[in-house]
This record gives sequence, C-alpha cells and structure tokens, in this order.
Amino acid sequence: MNTPTGHCTKNFTWEEVTRGSDLSYITPTIEYNLSDLMVDVLQPLRELYGNSIKVTSGWRDPFKNAEVGGHPKSYHMRGLAADIRPHRRSELGKVWRLLLDNGIPFDKICLYDTFIHVGINEGQPRRLTYQYLGGKWVNRTHAPYPEST
Repeated sequence: MNTPTGHCTKNFTWEEVTRGSDLSYITPTIEYNLSDLMVDVLQPLRELYGNSIKVTSGWRDPFKNAEVGGHPKSYHMRGLAADIRPHRRSELGKVWRLLLDNGIPFDKICLYDTFIHVGINEGQPRRLTYQYLGGKWVNRTHAPYPEST
C-alpha cells in the first residue's frame, strides 16, 4: 500500500499524524479514519482557533502505542484519535471551548494539563467530555451539539 504524503488539509499533513510509527501498519481503513479526523475535526478547529495546532500524537502502530503506555485498544491505533496542543499552552481552555461550542463532530475529548485528546468514531459522535487535571479525573460529561441560531 502507498501511504499518502503531504497535506491532507490546508494545515495538517499525513506525516504529522503518523510521526514516529511504522507506516507499513497503515491500512486503508486507518487512512480513511485519519483523513476524517483531519478534515472533519482538526482543520475546522484550526480555522476557528486562528493559530497553529500541533499534533503531538496521532496514529500509532502497536509498538509505538505500547512504548508510550497507550491502552491496548487505543483509538490512536485505528486512526481515530489525536493529541493536540494549541500554539500557546495557556490557550488550552480556549481550544477546549471551541471544540464544545461549535458543533465539531468529536466522539470524545479529554482535557489534560498540557494537551487535548480528540477522538472520533465510525458512527454517530457521542460528544463525551473528560477532564484529567492535576493527575486526577475531575469531570466527565456529555456535551450536546450547540443549538443553531
């Protein structure tokens, strides 16, 4: 299989979302999932934010996932998740609110002290939100889509 290279969207590249993993493990389904993640979630978020967003961890092969201590069934291994960090770490809360308030079709987002985990799924997005701050879970909720005006 030929793994795609270059930009998938205006601001996100295939290399950025596959960095550090063995590309021979990418399947057509993983490629499709990563494309959806970039097109439907990351790029719209980047445009709302108006500044760069760094993907600190995207798709992971099984060995990379084990190396970083990822869950054995991590969405990262299916191309359905990315950990992101805004241009300014002090703006994590702002990016969190942009995800919540603008109808971006995430399945699950987790706010950590230094990054945000964004996950999609292959079905209807559940819009689950979690906050893991200061080494403990502090909030778990469901965020309905914002009302249209």
